[in-house]
Amino acid sequence: MTARRTDDLDRYLDPWIQLLVCLIIDAVGMGFYYLPVMGEAIDIPDGFLESIWVYYMLNGQPGSAGAWATFDFIKEVLGPLCIIPGCTMAWIWKYQFRK
Repeated sequence: MTARRTDDLDRYLDPWIQLLVCLIIDAVGMGFYYLPVMGEAIDIPDGFLESIWVYYMLNGQPGSAGAWATFDFIKEVLGPLCIIPGCTMAWIWKYQFRK
């Protein structure tokens, strides 16, 4: 039996601080959508960084973390889907539905 990884973000960041970071990340991702040419070019690095944050926020658990991280990256790369707050949805899933 393998031991569960300790969640460094939970150890060092309060869940409400994590929510604040998620809200900021989602707001920045939505803001890039409104930049005419630069916005589409910035969406790829932004989606990559957002998916990394979600992966570590969900403790890198097999299945759930990878699925949320992939969802966040794909929604950032596909232009009009940037308005979906994927990072905040992952936080809600972690702290409200998975107890």
